[in-house]
Amino acid sequence: MTWLEFAAACADAGEDLLPEDNAVFVYAERIGLPGEFVGLAWGWFKARHADKRQVGVRGWRQAFGNCVRENWGKLWWDNGGTWELTTAGKQAQREVQAQAVAA
Repeated sequence: MTWLEFAAACADAGEDLLPEDNAVFVYAERIGLPGEFVGLAWGWFKARHADKRQVGVRGWRQAFGNCVRENWGKLWWDNGGTWELTTAGKQAQREVQAQAVAA
C-alpha cells in the first residue's frame, strides 16, 4: 500500500492517519518526549517514506511508531533527562514553521 492508498483508506474508513489513541503517543508520553517532537517526526517520516510501500494501514502506523521509537530522523537527543532537538530537528522545526507561514 502506497502512502496515497493509505491516506485514501483512512479517509474511506473515516479514520485519522494517526489516531489519538495510537501507541506512538502512549510511548512518547511514557518517555516524556514532547508532542511537538512527535509531530516533527511525522513530517520527516512523510517526506522521506511517502514513496515507499507498507502492508496495509497498520503497516504505515507501525512503521511510524518504529520511526519515533528508534529516532530514525535523529531529530532529538536526551540531554540528561530533557529532550532537546538536534540540528536536524531544528531544521525540521524551521521547515514546519515556514510551511505554516506559506499556507
